[in-house]
Amino acid sequence: ATFIVGTPALVGTVFGTDAVSLSGSVTGGNFAMADVGCGITVTILGLSLAGAQAGDYALTATTTAAITRPP
Repeated sequence: ATFIVGTPALVGTVFGTDAVSLSGSVTGGNFAMADVGCGITVTILGLSLAGAQAGDYALTATTTAAITRPP
């Protein structure tokens, strides 16, 4: 099972008075690999940028997670 917890937030620089915000809600995630391991990149799904200058920015919605063997 995959569990995604926490509150997404913008991290980085928004220049001057640019109107940019985070939109949507987390709908899932895709692991970069299916092998057992730690620090595996997970792409978060369901988020986008909103606002007048959103097109001037790129959203990288990733985190890291672990895949463990079943007991």
